[in-house]
Amino acid sequence: IIFSFSRAAMSGLIATFILLFIFLGKNFGNYKKILVPTALGFALLYVVWSLAVNQGIMDPGRSMNIASQTPELNIRIAMIIRGWQLVAENPFGWGQINVSTHSGFTKAALEFGLSYFFLWVIAFGYLIKTSFSISIKHIDSNKRILATGIMVSGLVGVMQGIFGATIFDAAYAQVFWLFIGYIQLMKKDEKHIIIS
Repeated sequence: IIFSFSRAAMSGLIATFILLFIFLGKNFGNYKKILVPTALGFALLYVVWSLAVNQGIMDPGRSMNIASQTPELNIRIAMIIRGWQLVAENPFGWGQINVSTHSGFTKAALEFGLSYFFLWVIAFGYLIKTSFSISIKHIDSNKRILATGIMVSGLVGVMQGIFGATIFDAAYAQVFWLFIGYIQLMKKDEKHIIIS
């Protein structure tokens, strides 16, 4: 992910570090225990990204600062708005359409209709809600930590799904459904522990 030099991927990594710091610090009972790994993670991202820009591997316009990110964000928001305008014209979906929205959520509604969009939202909602519940209720601390990681990936996935369409790539979709499977197994395990 780091060496793809994708701004969306880098933003996702930064969001992941921040969310893991917030949620895992609670699980460890002490934020200081994960402060050093989080700081090292941010430092690695900053060094790799800065070196790539300074060495000419990556265009300076792709640097990670607000000035270079704002125009791209505005372009993506305009694409999303245009996509939803088309969805309003035909809520049942346009099928394969030559309109780029650069948004997984908008693409789902635009190409497959609002019913598919709502199913997609339900799947993300289930992943986040269930993993959050397991992260605070499960008796096994390792499974609480795993559920926290899956919850964070779901939250970052929503952000990535709003401003990127990677979920339509088979590799990403496989990981998403694998996480749903893990969460379902942990939820089933949690019920078995409670009954016992």
